[in-house]
Amino acid sequence: MKKLILSLLILIIFVPVEYYFASQAYYTDGWGGEAVYLLASICFSSLSILFLFLDSRKMSLSILLTGFLTVVPINMYYANLWHDLKSESEEIVHWAYQVRLKTGAFPEKLKRKHSPRITYNKESGDAFSVLFYVANKNTGHFYTSKGGWGYMDD
Repeated sequence: MKKLILSLLILIIFVPVEYYFASQAYYTDGWGGEAVYLLASICFSSLSILFLFLDSRKMSLSILLTGFLTVVPINMYYANLWHDLKSESEEIVHWAYQVRLKTGAFPEKLKRKHSPRITYNKESGDAFSVLFYVANKNTGHFYTSKGGWGYMDD
């Protein structure tokens, strides 16, 4: 009975964490990536629960750990990368406004080294945009001087 309770506790801790990271894939990999990770999470969790109730705790925990290690580390990496790219993009936005204060116009192009996942565009009139992607080029986070921050999924 103690082993069953311990196994259930592990499930109660691991499954929500795994599900959380799978759902965060929407912001780094789009809805397609999120769907894949959520499906994997649901399959691994369901199989783990099934084996737990078939009294095969070792198999249940092995499946649970496999699912956890499939979903969580890559999405933690992408979440960290998103944070870094967002911070760098915010610095570029700040820099563009500083240039505008000094010269009266936004810069035509970046004159500083930046991540290849970040794009700066001077737009017609007095406007600019900054775009970055994390895992999927079809999914991006952007800033426009006319509209602020936004997100476009695939």
